[in-house]
Amino acid sequence: MALVELKNIRKTYHAEEIVRGVSLSVARGEFVVFVGPSGCGKSTLLRMIAGLEDISSGELLMDGQLMNAVEPARRGLAMVFQSYALYPHMTVRRNMEFNLRLAKLPAAERARRVEDVARILKLDSCLDCKPGALSGGQRQRVAIGRAIVRNPKLFLFDEPLSNLDAELRGHMRVELAMLHRRLGATTIYVTHDQVEAMTMADRIVVLRQGAIEQVGTPLDLYLHPRNRFVAGFIGSPAMNFIPLTILKTGGAETRVALSCGVHLTLPIGCPSRLAGTSATLGIRPEHIHVMDGADAPLRGTILTVEHLGALTFLHVRLGRAETVVIQVGGYRDGRVGADLSFCFPPASCHLFDVTGASVARMMADEAPSQA
Repeated sequence: MALVELKNIRKTYHAEEIVRGVSLSVARGEFVVFVGPSGCGKSTLLRMIAGLEDISSGELLMDGQLMNAVEPARRGLAMVFQSYALYPHMTVRRNMEFNLRLAKLPAAERARRVEDVARILKLDSCLDCKPGALSGGQRQRVAIGRAIVRNPKLFLFDEPLSNLDAELRGHMRVELAMLHRRLGATTIYVTHDQVEAMTMADRIVVLRQGAIEQVGTPLDLYLHPRNRFVAGFIGSPAMNFIPLTILKTGGAETRVALSCGVHLTLPIGCPSRLAGTSATLGIRPEHIHVMDGADAPLRGTILTVEHLGALTFLHVRLGRAETVVIQVGGYRDGRVGADLSFCFPPASCHLFDVTGASVARMMADEAPSQA
């Protein structure tokens, strides 16, 4: 049985629907990440699970029990917010044991739990310090520790790393992933940062405008996006999109003409009804191959170069209007204004119809009905 089940959950504010019919199951021990742009409803959905927002319609179940009307304190969960929400006048020890005091646990049990969690989070040397004497990463660990000592059956994280600098975010991502593996705790984590989602999640839930676009493992979403939105949101740098016209369909191949005039044959089956229609080719920056010589099918002009040490990003104008980003390994000395030859390996290309749906996923979904 799933630990958490959402059944057609909806949230309405002043006649405007913010969360639109979300259904999802979260298994015990799973690390699920809600990701999406600002305003997509991910934090609202998390707060409804926590009991901090009322559910307009639908059912929320935990361990098979309906939770819609159960108050937050009785749901057996702990939540870590974007702000640390620590009591500045209390020591780390007192902050971490605060909820245990409210629950009237014996002093010896409180001390044991706090000291065990402090060792796990490497806070044992800070227990008698106040939050003002700690770094941002330490304060975030205290907030996490305050949740862990309660031994909840479900952890909820609402963008807990967004206030940290880039280096500390990377460090805390690793710490949270290791902590999850050590505790085996069921976790639902909200972020707008797809790098956090890709590196920590067992499954990612991509949300847009209050609805689920796709659910899957990080690799599944990266390799097999259901639509153009997911393809553009998952992966860094973002996938390149080039307008095209579908010339010919048949079997397992599709002939297309890019907006720059280049023709390609893609190893993607395509419904015959799409022949002659406009569509979009998607290709990730790391899949584009830079070539030497005049035999390259594509040529462009370098607009700018980003050197990141281990990687170089080349921003290249293709044709009159389109710009593509090409990722190459190491330090490449590209000169702005110079011509660059490259190709799109057909096996690495994605094809999206005029509505933004993945043609490959469309064909896979239609296959059972054609059998």
